[in-house]
Amino acid sequence: MVRATAELFLGRGKIVGTIGGDHSISFGAIEAHAARYPGLGLLHFHAHADLRRAYEGFEWSHASMMENVMRRLPGVARLVQVGIRDLCEEEHLRIASSGGRIVAFYDAELAERRVAGETWAQQCARMVDALPPQVYVSFDIDGLDPALCPHMGTKVPGGLRSRWPPAAPGHGRERLHHRRLRPDRGGACPGRQRMGRERGSAAALQADLMDVAVAAVMVGTARAGVLGGAPTETA
Repeated sequence: MVRATAELFLGRGKIVGTIGGDHSISFGAIEAHAARYPGLGLLHFHAHADLRRAYEGFEWSHASMMENVMRRLPGVARLVQVGIRDLCEEEHLRIASSGGRIVAFYDAELAERRVAGETWAQQCARMVDALPPQVYVSFDIDGLDPALCPHMGTKVPGGLRSRWPPAAPGHGRERLHHRRLRPDRGGACPGRQRMGRERGSAAALQADLMDVAVAAVMVGTARAGVLGGAPTETA
């Protein structure tokens, strides 16, 4: 259903956006765009690699979403993952044995490089340089520092700060000049306590993430799409 709906609106020349649901629903939207834009690159902000062949025997789990994309969609040329800090040995080997089709910017390595003097702008430039011209951006909220959204379902220590991701298009402006970006975002549900404050924080994060799409349109050459995946923290 997600794929068919995306295909319908893409066929009408629309910018397609999907928000909400388990992160595994992104597969259909990515499938539709990979068919329309062969050689598509994926820029994946996430705490988890989502590269398990199956999770507890289930191949279509959210933990297997990117594995399904890379195994089943030949139209996807490269997956660039950012902020990864929670993965199993199987996923690490999957990245290492991909022949460069999967490139990971691990959270710990990014932090070490920043301590050594590398700026976030320089890190963004390296990420963008690893991407092909057509780019789909998948942004799960758990890619962020969990202090920013503590009621997310899959908290992992570390992660990106709220003002880092929106800086990416601006810092990579020249490199993004010939790239068309399609971001998605997702990942959490607020708890019953401190609802107002955390909903406000989540709303601010969502606004920041939309800034990525707006900047992509401004920087891109012709058009940008906004795609969606996993659940967001506010309804």
